Amino acid sequence: MKSYKPLPGKGRFVVTGGTEGIGKGIAEEFLLRNNSVAICARTKENLERMKDAHPELIAERVDLSDRHATRDFIQEVIYNLGGLDALILNASIFDFDFKKRTDVSKDGVRKEMFQVNEVANITLIRTSKEALKKSRGVIVFLTTRFISKDIETASSIDGQSAAAQEDIGQYLTNKKRMRAYLDEFIKDEQNSGILVFSVIPGTTNTTANKRLIEVGTSEMSTAKIEERVAGRERDPRLVGRIIAKMTAIRKKFNSETCQYDTAIKNGEIVEISNAAIEFEKANQE
Repeated sequence: MKSYKPLPGKGRFVVTGGTEGIGKGIAEEFLLRNNSVAICARTKENLERMKDAHPELIAERVDLSDRHATRDFIQEVIYNLGGLDALILNASIFDFDFKKRTDVSKDGVRKEMFQVNEVANITLIRTSKEALKKSRGVIVFLTTRFISKDIETASSIDGQSAAAQEDIGQYLTNKKRMRAYLDEFIKDEQNSGILVFSVIPGTTNTTANKRLIEVGTSEMSTAKIEERVAGRERDPRLVGRIIAKMTAIRKKFNSETCQYDTAIKNGEIVEISNAAIEFEKANQE
């Protein structure tokens, strides 16, 4: 990684999986506000496109299944930026990503998903913890509506159904274990000063959602198509903007006041509401 001079007086943010979908939306919103931003991803071409569009961006190719490469990335970013204000844990891989692969056993799938969806996140958190304590920073963890019920964007498919277990069963297990890890992280007094919250983005028009329609079970694919036809599939740019705003100001959208004026509590799971989406849609710059 080349030497990088952070912008004076601005926030310093890291977004994993920052070249597509929600991660790209988050990164570009931070950049729009003249913040210093670093992203990582696996695909060289996507990183190059982001870097071409945003020369000031730190964009590094990192295999998150490699714990040492993950640790080196976050260490170098913190060194180059002179600290860190927020870590956004966006990147994930899914069970259905492996459906057309014949070179990986079931145990291999579980291992790789564990490394990317859990070990990488924990490595990033542990390595950046001191920098985040110093800045009284933020950790944001993107999770899924499939492990939550009685919410506005709850899935029509039960997360325990055979279809969900086949397509995203291990992914859900990874998310639940990460949630448990973050709960313990928050309880540890040594981590005092770091705000941790999770975000449920709802169904969003991402590459992953498209792949699930293509290779998922008929039940999952049908449900996703129905959501798309009904217009419930969200724009990742709007979702990313909302997450970036919440991260920067530590407040969530209040549908009664139509403002981001409600403080986010440590450990809170924030569901992005339809009202927030409509507000951002109406106020696109």
